[in-house]
Amino acid sequence: MTSYLSHQRRGARPQTTPSDPHTQLEQNAPVELQELVFERGQSLGSVEVGPSQVS
Repeated sequence: MTSYLSHQRRGARPQTTPSDPHTQLEQNAPVELQELVFERGQSLGSVEVGPSQVS
């Protein structure tokens, strides 16, 4: 199995907010893909969806 960590970034890093917690401002996946990933994640056992404990 190949680790994704061994791949080099193509292009510039996405712009983020300057303070913690950082928020990515550009180069985001399409909304449909974000929703699909969220649905799959919340369907996993012992995953709890709720407000952020950080921000």
